[in-house]
Amino acid sequence: MKFQDFVYSIEEKFKKRRANQLASKICDVLSLVEDDVVLDVGAGSGLIADLLSEKCEIFALEPNPKRLDYCLRKHPAVKAFSASAESIPFPETYFHKLYVVMAFHHFQNQEAALSEFSRVLKHGGLLLLVESDIERGTGKMLCFFETKILRNKANFVTCSKLKEMVERFGFETLGTFNFGSNYFLLTRNS
Repeated sequence: MKFQDFVYSIEEKFKKRRANQLASKICDVLSLVEDDVVLDVGAGSGLIADLLSEKCEIFALEPNPKRLDYCLRKHPAVKAFSASAESIPFPETYFHKLYVVMAFHHFQNQEAALSEFSRVLKHGGLLLLVESDIERGTGKMLCFFETKILRNKANFVTCSKLKEMVERFGFETLGTFNFGSNYFLLTRNS
């Protein structure tokens, strides 16, 4: 077993319960049905995409080659590709639904990503963004940990700021709600 596989498998075991809860909530919020073609952007090891692949066709984008390799080997039901949110290698209006779980803060150009989301989603397609609520509890701690301790170039945004951003790209906000230390922002491509 590769060392990196060992690390990702431990990470998945640690996150499995939370991933099951998130996948169930994403399935409900997006009202996933068998005919949906869905894109997971910033899929990481592919665990959530794999859990949702039982409901519909899931494509996953992951720029980290080691995580992508793990996803391809461990989650064969997921159609995983190497790409960034700012340059999605699919034609216009390809997807019914798109979601991003705890990855938006890592996008180098968040506005370019939102433009790509608008391009690849069908008219009326749903976009779900799940991020840490940096104004509350563990969300504040995660933001501090990533930016100050790890010195990552993470750009966390509040739910209200993200709502403003997505609306500038033609998305209509359908709702926001808290889920643990995260917030969900559900929008429709108009």
